[in-house]
Amino acid sequence: MRNQRYFHTKEVAYLNARQDDDSAGILKFKLMTDSNASEGTYEIDITTTAKSGDGSSSSTSTTTKTVYLEVRGKEYAQIVTINKANIDVAKEEPLEFIVTNTGNSPLKNMVISWKDPEGVILPVYSDNTKYIKYLEPGDSITIYYSVMADVNADPGLYTLDINLTFEDYESNAKNIRTTAGIFVGGETDFDVSFSESDAGEISLSVANVGNNIAYSVKVSIPEQDEYRVSGSSSTIVGNLEKGDYTIATFDVMSKGAANRDTENPEGRATAALGNGSSAFRAEPSLKVRIEYTDARGEELRSTRMFQLR
Repeated sequence: MRNQRYFHTKEVAYLNARQDDDSAGILKFKLMTDSNASEGTYEIDITTTAKSGDGSSSSTSTTTKTVYLEVRGKEYAQIVTINKANIDVAKEEPLEFIVTNTGNSPLKNMVISWKDPEGVILPVYSDNTKYIKYLEPGDSITIYYSVMADVNADPGLYTLDINLTFEDYESNAKNIRTTAGIFVGGETDFDVSFSESDAGEISLSVANVGNNIAYSVKVSIPEQDEYRVSGSSSTIVGNLEKGDYTIATFDVMSKGAANRDTENPEGRATAALGNGSSAFRAEPSLKVRIEYTDARGEELRSTRMFQLR
């Protein structure tokens, strides 16, 4: 390393005055470069000490010559971070790659590109190639893309083949190939509305408005302070493809109304979505819960609140 000196010594017992190549002495040293050394040119001092003559007439002479040794670093880079684990279909999404120079030499004229072999994930607003002119050792740079997944894509894990090309010390092109996975599917969402109401019997229309199939969908009226359900409080409607809907019916009773002497002596709730007419007293909101399994196998739940009147 710079500013450090190391000494290695070898001896030659006798050396004739040089007349030809056979009169020369060849000494070999094995050198090792510090693994943390920076790329560059380093000085090596070669000192020769020679003794001539015998006895009182002997003399010693010392000469030092400096030679220059060029140290080449190791060129290497890696994609250390991708900012997305999943993307929604038919929706523009940002995708970022962080490229880091993990070697000890600068990287020049880098080209990064990627491809989904199945053609489901594609870049928008640009092609799939980006250029990096120069990157110092230890430095990182973020590469930005906008991508979109095919609206007809099946939910699942897709492979991105990533290729990184750069120039080495002698301007030869080197390639680093790697892969990453991105889940295509996004989130499942539901639209829930009242479809009809008759003497406390509430029918709920549940539609899958997301981009994924919802598995094992269950609609339920959870236990709550203001309402109770006569009969079953939940119903399993099975799988709902995107764009599909189903009807779930419940017999809901207002606990407060059951104790009041009104025109509805049985205390049954009359359902309506939105703000009630001023002719009716507003009832507390009814909580409706939807439980399902998404395309990634995760069990999720969604809650909706509805105003009854």
